[in-house]
Amino acid sequence: LSMELQKLALHAESTGSQCISATAVYYKHFIEQDAKMTIGTDSLTSNWQLSVLEELKTISRYQSYVDLDTLLRWATLNGAEALGFEADLGSFEKGKKPGVLHLDLDEDLKIKAKHQVKRLV
Repeated sequence: LSMELQKLALHAESTGSQCISATAVYYKHFIEQDAKMTIGTDSLTSNWQLSVLEELKTISRYQSYVDLDTLLRWATLNGAEALGFEADLGSFEKGKKPGVLHLDLDEDLKIKAKHQVKRLV
């Protein structure tokens, strides 16, 4: 990672923050550095609700250049890898047991405030 991104990560770590705000960070820097991003929530102390979908909506709203494929990778496979569950979760592969959700998007494939998910499996 670039020195700027390393400093940001160190600042988040030194302040006890596990969160990088979707409105405060220019994600393009992380994407350009091929950083492995994940989506998550930490607690109701710093979030309105504990919802990965709401995190995706916020990023999509304020950082609209982040495409759907990237957001889904951050929310699925990268998250499973970060937690050490990639052998069982995070993608559709033989032997894995991923959770399957239905997300009904508009033609522009942008996640918006109105969108909801439905668990299929």
